[in-house]
Amino acid sequence: MRKKIMVLLICAVSLVSIPFSVIAAEKNVHTNVAVEQIMPRYGNISQISGNIQAVSGKINCSVDVLMKTSISISVKMSLQKKNGSSWNTVKSWNKSYSNTKVVNSKAVYNSTTGATYRMKYTVTAGNDKATGTTPSVVGKK
Repeated sequence: MRKKIMVLLICAVSLVSIPFSVIAAEKNVHTNVAVEQIMPRYGNISQISGNIQAVSGKINCSVDVLMKTSISISVKMSLQKKNGSSWNTVKSWNKSYSNTKVVNSKAVYNSTTGATYRMKYTVTAGNDKATGTTPSVVGKK
């Protein structure tokens, strides 16, 4: 019996001490801004952050990229609008950047008030390819 209790105690301590990786997605309800930050483990990419914001009849999209070294980067942003239970791409932007370590790729779309939007994005740098999806926001007047 004592041996079983010791084994259970060791298992419980082991489970509590395991580190957990977290990808944080946060939505600020008051400002209607959604941010998703990805911390990939790639050779070239250090950090990526996808942002979407609904402001005055517009949806502002941006992708921030931090590289380990200067390299050519391509960013694809696809704005999607919710239609029932599915998401339809309403606008896509493809942007390329040469020999850089920091990118702030931005795009703006005229939104429909009350419609729900999200952004999917892909960043390619050398052999690295990272993708993400922001939480959704609702279009404002």
